[in-house]
Amino acid sequence: MNYVAQKHNLGCLIAAGAMVFDLSYEQACWFIPLPREEDLKDESVNEVTELAVSRLQSLSNLSAKEMSALDGPPFDLKEGCRYIASLETDRPNFLHSVAVDETGTVFDPDLDNQHLRKHWTEYQIKAVLEFRPIK
Repeated sequence: MNYVAQKHNLGCLIAAGAMVFDLSYEQACWFIPLPREEDLKDESVNEVTELAVSRLQSLSNLSAKEMSALDGPPFDLKEGCRYIASLETDRPNFLHSVAVDETGTVFDPDLDNQHLRKHWTEYQIKAVLEFRPIK
């Protein structure tokens, strides 16, 4: 998986999607919406999340991958799969997205953490989307 940094303080999901689908940040922007700061302060955060998940599903279909939400933790890694994990933050209504490869290595799009390559078991994961190649 190639590292892609987020280019906006709310662009972590765009960058994580770019890593999972082998795209540039700019290409991923065409599919994954950038949330607005005001959307994260009220109930519309659910609408933002639903739109993002819908767009990830479309991107998954175009990339010959099957997307599914995983229950857990714990989460089981599968060969050939990539993941977008949502991490809790200290901000209400705000999750931070990271990309995870099939070995469980986390690629954090936040430039401050770009060189960290921790295993995903070292994080407080709230939710995971799995992207499995369609054979």
